[in-house]
Amino acid sequence: AKDLCAIEHLQALKDAGIVSFKVEGRSKTIYYVSQIARIYREAIDSLDVKAFPDHLLDDLKEVANRGYTTGFLKQNPQEFGQNYDASRPQYNTQKYAGQVLTYDADKQEMVVAVKNKIAVGDNIEVITPDWRFKQSIRTIRKKSGDPLTEVSGGMDQIRINADQPVPPFSLVIVPVTQLRVISD
Repeated sequence: AKDLCAIEHLQALKDAGIVSFKVEGRSKTIYYVSQIARIYREAIDSLDVKAFPDHLLDDLKEVANRGYTTGFLKQNPQEFGQNYDASRPQYNTQKYAGQVLTYDADKQEMVVAVKNKIAVGDNIEVITPDWRFKQSIRTIRKKSGDPLTEVSGGMDQIRINADQPVPPFSLVIVPVTQLRVISD
């Protein structure tokens, strides 16, 4: 099934008396839940105050999804509510690479729990609870200090250069366009 998306209908739902919205996050990554919650929070905060922020639709496209549908909100979606071509998310422009655990101000490095492959030279985006910034990975080091050129997901904790201080729980994202395709 496609992912349910009612973001463009929040004002109508509020006008109908809905006072609470739930974002489904079971079996989703911390990246998915944090980004969808952030996007919906901004949309809800904009209700009755200003026009719908159009950039939020672009933000939704960055998050891995199976295509979006309004489900039965407006009408019976019939076959258009399903994605028969793929069972895995296929529409996204970013991949969750890891979570920042701590920041070492003396070394200007972030300690990251790696979730997907990253390498020296990759351009990443760091998403903090309050802001986002982009940078290149110039160095990757093991906790012992030994240099690495790349790391795979699940490789404990590593150190990456940080162009600015990074708070814990920030997310490290890699643009999908730069992900490597491995063929046999």
